[in-house]
Amino acid sequence: MSINTDDFIDSYVQRLKDDGVEFPTFEDPETGDDIDGEELMRDGLERLALDLFGHKTHNLLTLTSTTTLSEDVNTTVLADASGGLMTITLPSVADMVGKTVVVKKTDSSGNTVTVSSTSNIDGNASYSLTAQNQVVKVISDGSTYWITS
Repeated sequence: MSINTDDFIDSYVQRLKDDGVEFPTFEDPETGDDIDGEELMRDGLERLALDLFGHKTHNLLTLTSTTTLSEDVNTTVLADASGGLMTITLPSVADMVGKTVVVKKTDSSGNTVTVSSTSNIDGNASYSLTAQNQVVKVISDGSTYWITS
């Protein structure tokens, strides 16, 4: 499941219109071109979302087997290792600057969920989740993943 801010922005702009807000057209002082007020509002809201969250999208994945994450977006993984050991390999650290990945072991089995990276995770090659509801949250600085909780 992805939570995309485009849906939120559409809903917010529609609510403003329903409340009687009108979006005027502005003239670009440099080019003289018309700038649509609604598009200007949408652009501002999108920039705010990027500033607040680092990216427009946040993925929620439920996994039951070894997986390499490939998307360069904030991601939460609910990992069910009841079927066997599993490894979650993080995306390239360079593609994830300022973005977070959260991995939670959801099952009560004795199977380990290993979170790994081609880079370091807080100085280690991997991080192991061994207990139900154990969580690790990492953020990338472009050269390594840092555990934040």
